[in-house]
Amino acid sequence: MSWFPWLLTRWPSSALYLLLISVGDRQTGLEVVQAVQCTQWAATSSKSNFQDGDMVIGGLFNLYYTPSAVEQGFTKLPHYKPCTGLDLMSLKNTYAMVFALEEINRNSTLLPGVKLGYRLLDSCFNSLWALQSALSLIGGDAHSCNSTASSSAAYDQPGEKAGGQSVPLLIGAASSTTTLILSRILGPLSVPLISYLASCPCLSDRYKFPNVFRTIPSDLYQARAMAQLAIRFRWTWIGAVVINNDYGNLAIQTFQKETQGKGVCLEFIETVGRETILIDARRAALKIQASTAKVILIFCWYTDVKKVFLELAKIHVTDRQFLASEAWSTSDEILKDLAISKVASGVLGVAIRSSKIPGFENYLRSLHPTRRPDDDFLREFWEMEFGCSPGATQSQAVPLSSYLSPLKKLNNRLNVSASSLSNKSLMKASLPPCSGRESLEEVQNHFTDTSQLRVAYNVYLAVYAAAHALHSLLSCPNRDSSSGRNSSCSSSKQIKPFELLQSLNKVNVTTPQGEMFYFEGADIPAKYDLVNWQNTPEGSLKLVLIGRVDGFDINLNDCIHVLVLLALHSEAVLSRIAAPGGQSAGAQAGITDGSNSDLYTVGHTRVIRMSYTASCPCLSDRLQYPNFFRTMPSDIYQARAIAQIAIRLNWTWIGAVIANNDYGHVAIKVFQEETQGAGVCLAFIETVQRETIVMDARRAALTIQASTAKVILIFTWYTDVRELFLQLANINVTDKQFLASEAWSTSGNLLQDPITSKSWGLTTLYEFTVSHRPVVSESFTSTVQRQRVPGRTHALHSLLSCPNRDSSPGNISSTCSSPKQIKPIEVLHHLNNLNFTTPQGEMFYFQEGNTPAKYDLVNWQNTPEGSLK
Repeated sequence: MSWFPWLLTRWPSSALYLLLISVGDRQTGLEVVQAVQCTQWAATSSKSNFQDGDMVIGGLFNLYYTPSAVEQGFTKLPHYKPCTGLDLMSLKNTYAMVFALEEINRNSTLLPGVKLGYRLLDSCFNSLWALQSALSLIGGDAHSCNSTASSSAAYDQPGEKAGGQSVPLLIGAASSTTTLILSRILGPLSVPLISYLASCPCLSDRYKFPNVFRTIPSDLYQARAMAQLAIRFRWTWIGAVVINNDYGNLAIQTFQKETQGKGVCLEFIETVGRETILIDARRAALKIQASTAKVILIFCWYTDVKKVFLELAKIHVTDRQFLASEAWSTSDEILKDLAISKVASGVLGVAIRSSKIPGFENYLRSLHPTRRPDDDFLREFWEMEFGCSPGATQSQAVPLSSYLSPLKKLNNRLNVSASSLSNKSLMKASLPPCSGRESLEEVQNHFTDTSQLRVAYNVYLAVYAAAHALHSLLSCPNRDSSSGRNSSCSSSKQIKPFELLQSLNKVNVTTPQGEMFYFEGADIPAKYDLVNWQNTPEGSLKLVLIGRVDGFDINLNDCIHVLVLLALHSEAVLSRIAAPGGQSAGAQAGITDGSNSDLYTVGHTRVIRMSYTASCPCLSDRLQYPNFFRTMPSDIYQARAIAQIAIRLNWTWIGAVIANNDYGHVAIKVFQEETQGAGVCLAFIETVQRETIVMDARRAALTIQASTAKVILIFTWYTDVRELFLQLANINVTDKQFLASEAWSTSGNLLQDPITSKSWGLTTLYEFTVSHRPVVSESFTSTVQRQRVPGRTHALHSLLSCPNRDSSPGNISSTCSSPKQIKPIEVLHHLNNLNFTTPQGEMFYFQEGNTPAKYDLVNWQNTPEGSLK
């Protein structure tokens, strides 16, 4: 049984009851009546901020950043304790929504005669908490359901205040994961969701998420913008640190795709995880220190970036240029930290676009609990900020500092939100009444700072989008003047969510700031700020707006302070590109041992290079490497072959371990492209590298152990695989199916190692229909080495053959060459036209320097002696 029907049986709430009635009513057109008693699955917290109106809009915000621990036994209703830690930035965002609604209510042309109300609840950075709050909003938060309630009254409850009135639209949620969950649950109701922070590209899929809109661009666009910055500044040698989830992996994939063929190369990609951030941050810092890349791209959350910067500060790495994603490019927590200011100086980042909201700062500073007695959040903020209870008055308020330690006094400065002060119950018990003279007029903190409104402006736009959609429904341009009625006109009490959903799809308006606003499916046109972190006299850093991104256009001003600008190249790369005379030692040797290390010298000489093991896809570029040939297929083909095996065997849930270099990253990218839409999903991607292989192998082994994926794909060198298998053997992981690349699939060292045979000990696979272990292997041992010589000799034979030779003795045609006269350029020309049959009867030819892709499929099987063959 799926979890949703189970949810229906466990929690027969009014909100879920409403879900069933609404669907039935639309399908049959009948009045459906619920004739059983039900109880309300109420919101997780009694705290709210609400105002009644003709039409009420719901809002979900992550107002508290410390969620309570909840034990989910799934046998009884979960018990939630209150969340703690009021977040001032999120609180400001809620008032951006309230401000916009009050501004609209005063507008004589937008929704005239209609008063918009609101009900705002906390999500507590918890998806289940958000779901419960959302169901409370759309179902109406009455304490109990009527025994007979009709679906026609679901959105028409006159006389109920906003505290219990259902809402037809939600502004939220504050994350992609929560928005995805809410869309799935509320989709049957057609309740629109307008998110101000959900940026996952997946939400652009209108088939899966038809009720989702957002006022923040998809992450695809910020990755493209960062790629364009790298290209513009000619940053050709870059390192990357990414969070090991969809956000990081998709972003780096988009960055690579956008820079392909533009001269931008990634030296490394380090992944970090939230659960192992201390170890991962240390490893990433050491990699950055050892790297020759001077530009480091980071797609992570700000808390992860801070850990990496602290590790870099410990080892005195202060000469790197960082390129920041919007998840941390405006983080005050990093900007104000003096311990890492030298590391972070010069950061160039893409940020959520900012905008002014006229009148908003005055509005915030005018807020007072006496004028908003039902506002639970403002009351708590007041207590935290002024150290008094706004419920009563006395001659003098006692400042909060008199109840707190000197350390908490220090933390109450601008750079630390008042919400960081804990022990709320003790504070409430000891708080004196307020004097009534407290005011936000002189307060300087995150709440009152409106210099660069980003998320708050996204919320503001979401409210105006909802208002214009409502206005379109309530407007009656064709009203009959005689009757004053028209069937196309709706009353605010009659508007259904699905009507609002349709109207939102057509929104195309000008905002009060003069900006054109419309939805393209779920999305708005991509606009970002470009920001730069610059030094202040006090030694900290400040955020400076240095440009904007509008679609694919990047506009920079002159205020930029970047550590490394224009034509940034690593000395190591330059030294590899050309030695004196344009060639490296040994460049005259026609046949190379096959490594990719000579790829920088290949195109600088007319000498032909013919490799028997160099498989990098980059070498297929005839413009850069016109004199390179190989008898080994490009790695692209083996990655495609492995992908086809996964598809054929219906392996839909796979983990991956890859080398942290071009070999691994290109292979996994091709694998993902090949399996896209074929039902194959990656549970994780772990990277390993030679320098830190023991640590990396241990981390990868623990991930494999914890993962539900039973098939593990490995693109790395056999020595790395041996260390990984050793770590797996140490923790007794022997139930995985491995899918091998050619770099280790025929390794005799692994086959004969007792540790390996233990790791491969299973003969019956988990939920698979086959009992063998297919892996991909290139047959390159002797065949390719035999082919490389015939290839060159056949080209020479073609040059030395004289089909038009005159039969007269000694009369040689001018088209014939002597072995002493042959030039490399002539051999190059004939190699491009080569086509012959090998002694083994195989047709052989080059396709733009490559041979047709052919591989063996091999399987590792047990022997009676306990080893593998």
